Amino acid sequence: MKIAIVTETFLPSTDGIVTRLTNAIDYFIREGHEVLVIAPDLGVYDYKGAKVVGIKPITFPFYRYRKWGFPSRKVYHELKKFQPDVVHAVNRCS
Repeated sequence: MKIAIVTETFLPSTDGIVTRLTNAIDYFIREGHEVLVIAPDLGVYDYKGAKVVGIKPITFPFYRYRKWGFPSRKVYHELKKFQPDVVHAVNRCS
């Protein structure tokens, strides 16, 4: 199966969301699935065989320590090119 994960946060950040995502990706790869991660471009382009596509990150005045990724045309084009069977959209809710 081809699985796309679109997230507003990913490595090298180390929080609960990233931990859950990396655990899920580890499992998907062990099960033989192809994984694409679309995340803020923070210099990570591969995670254990899963391709990581970077999106230009944005910083908010209230959260200067963290860079965020937002939907863009690049997300659309990457998903269209990958043709996933399933898309998992990850969002941080407060």
